[in-house]
Amino acid sequence: MKAKGKGSPRIPPASIDEAIVSTWRGMGFTSVGKKELLAIQQALGEEFSPASIARQLAAADIELRHPEIIECDAEWRERRIANRNRTIGGVMRPRTLNDAEKAISTFEALRLSAIEEQDEMKLRDLRELAIEARRDALNRVSQDSSQPGDEQAEIAEWLRVWLETPEICARWIELRKASAAFKNKFAVD
Repeated sequence: MKAKGKGSPRIPPASIDEAIVSTWRGMGFTSVGKKELLAIQQALGEEFSPASIARQLAAADIELRHPEIIECDAEWRERRIANRNRTIGGVMRPRTLNDAEKAISTFEALRLSAIEEQDEMKLRDLRELAIEARRDALNRVSQDSSQPGDEQAEIAEWLRVWLETPEICARWIELRKASAAFKNKFAVD
């Protein structure tokens, strides 16, 4: 586990236990419940779940107020799921063609940055995000009656093209949008 919260320092995995316990001690608490977990979480990073913080504190024989911990952890997980449903790696999940074009542009900028940094892991993660976005669009084609299936299928196609040939995708999208078939399908003038 690494802390990646906004403005939080990276904590080496070997010292996470100590960081949690020392943060708790430094705050002068006598037991641990929701308020204390949120304060520790804010100090160390939002990615530490309240349950994981509580486990470390329990291992140090610190008194836990279990109902508050369970409630706090459940709320944290609900927020994470809600945020995850809205974004993929900080990129809005494309639900419209405009969203898809913006997402693909962001994916491409991130891809170029990862290539420049020679960061293979970042490239793999980015590819997985794009695959997930495409899968979401394909799922919406058949499941979401509130979104036109043609638009979702088109989004999935754009993402497929980016996954296969990211270098030419932006130009391909321009040509696709200029085509008569696209204009007829999406009533574009």
